[in-house]
Amino acid sequence: WALDEEILAACAGCGETLFLFSGWSRDGYAATLVARAERESWNNIRIDVSKKSDAELNAIVDASDAGLVYYASPSANVMNTGLSSGKMHKFLGRGKPVVAMDLPLMGSFIADNGFGAKFGGAGTGLAAALATVLGDKPKYREAIARRYPQLCSFEASYGKMIEGWRT
Repeated sequence: WALDEEILAACAGCGETLFLFSGWSRDGYAATLVARAERESWNNIRIDVSKKSDAELNAIVDASDAGLVYYASPSANVMNTGLSSGKMHKFLGRGKPVVAMDLPLMGSFIADNGFGAKFGGAGTGLAAALATVLGDKPKYREAIARRYPQLCSFEASYGKMIEGWRT
């Protein structure tokens, strides 16, 4: 799952920012984290693990200022997710800047293309990355609008190959 107590504590320290963590939890871990957030009075954190349609998820993303991409797993498979992160592409595809964990390829993709900022594991540097992105959202949104479709377009990447198959 992409949420743990370390990132919750880091988010709680960013009291001016509201965080909504939306996803799933099959093992009851979400209930433990919700209880911790309530016990600690982390009023800027909401956790909602209910199943959502694509339209509901898109509405949540559209209403947000930025996306937070964080993975809390020791698995090499997860930690090397790189550019295959569905979360990252969901936010970028809807024009939202991203604050991303500095995973191989992911952090540099976000920062080097002007799509947002990166931070270290366990929430290290999260507040500074958030301040950077939230302080200049138009700049990041313009970079996303200009560059993301060319970098990550299925049609642009595979269009010639698909056209070759048709002939």
